[in-house]
Amino acid sequence: MIFECVINVSVGNDHSELDSLFASSLSQNCLVDVHKDSDHNRSVFTFASKELGVIFRDAKALIDESFKSFDIAMHEGVHPRIGIVDVLPFVMYDERNGSLDLSNENEFLNDVKCFAEEIHKDFNVPIFFYDFVHEDQIRTLPEIRRNAFVDFAPNIGANEPHEKYGAIALGIRDPLVAINVNLHSKNLDLAKKLSKEIRESNGGVKGVRALGLELKSQNMVQVSMNIFDLEQANVGDVCVTVRNMAKDFDVESDVELVGLIPKFHFEKLSSEFLQWSKLTETSTVENHLSQVQPAEE
Repeated sequence: MIFECVINVSVGNDHSELDSLFASSLSQNCLVDVHKDSDHNRSVFTFASKELGVIFRDAKALIDESFKSFDIAMHEGVHPRIGIVDVLPFVMYDERNGSLDLSNENEFLNDVKCFAEEIHKDFNVPIFFYDFVHEDQIRTLPEIRRNAFVDFAPNIGANEPHEKYGAIALGIRDPLVAINVNLHSKNLDLAKKLSKEIRESNGGVKGVRALGLELKSQNMVQVSMNIFDLEQANVGDVCVTVRNMAKDFDVESDVELVGLIPKFHFEKLSSEFLQWSKLTETSTVENHLSQVQPAEE
């Protein structure tokens, strides 16, 4: 069984403070990937292990360092966010067979809820539950972004953001792939148009969320996607579809992976996509996990 925690921190362009945060995270045993983006002003830390307790330990260390270093009131960036430690998803899957029915994983659910209570106790930050961690009604991450503190109260904590930390969206979810198609164009309207056409909520591909964003530092725009249902949507096919739609407007593109891909899905990617994206098996969770040294007793 593989456990992951993919922490999204709302900072990506404060290089002096990021150096300290990266150094702290790299000392943690199960950190397998870091992705930072100055336009999003966001960094994604992927922790993976076959031991859930190690995940909790290292995730808390990153949360502590992030809260010491950053203030949400000072944040600017194109990516939506509700807090410094903006998204805190926990993932569990069978490395041989892929996704599990997480609604039946009661021990995992209870352990994650206990961790959430611990984080609130130590930092007094409000926490919203999404996906499988929410028992009464499954809420999605986009719903929390739209409705936090307005239509939705936190599951833990006061119904107002912490003045420095903001809030945390904490979830238990299936494995997903965050991936961007960067358009070699400054036409933000085009990126928004393609995002609208590809995302599930507008009648596009099931299992796809997408936003059109501007990358000022690179003089281009981006279709930023979460492929959140890997049974319904093939990552490679979705990206190739966006590439082909962009070509209809005489716009070239390239692929940017955010984080890692579970091996069970990587094996389903077409040779056409792999050749274009230049992704290899080194981009899988399992490849990075195999290189992590066992923790010292």
